[in-house]
Amino acid sequence: MNVTPEIRDLWLSLGYDAGSLTRRALLVEKITSFEPQSILDIGCGTGSDMALQKILLPSVEMSGIDRDAHELEKAQKNLSQLPQASIKLYQS
Repeated sequence: MNVTPEIRDLWLSLGYDAGSLTRRALLVEKITSFEPQSILDIGCGTGSDMALQKILLPSVEMSGIDRDAHELEKAQKNLSQLPQASIKLYQS
């Protein structure tokens, strides 16, 4: 997957590690090949995977679950910066 400068810049602006972007992009490339209508991220943490997925798959409905309320607060803050960020987060 070719990570464009725009995606990289947005990723970095959200405070994520540039080194993990390629690995995450490969994950999203695999997910994209299935043409999902929705994605459930179990153990979503700060939402970094969800952020990249939402950037590359803006029309997909997304939900994230994590047991750590502090991490979910970070995820909410990070994901709210994305355009069209209609992502539901739940604590389990």
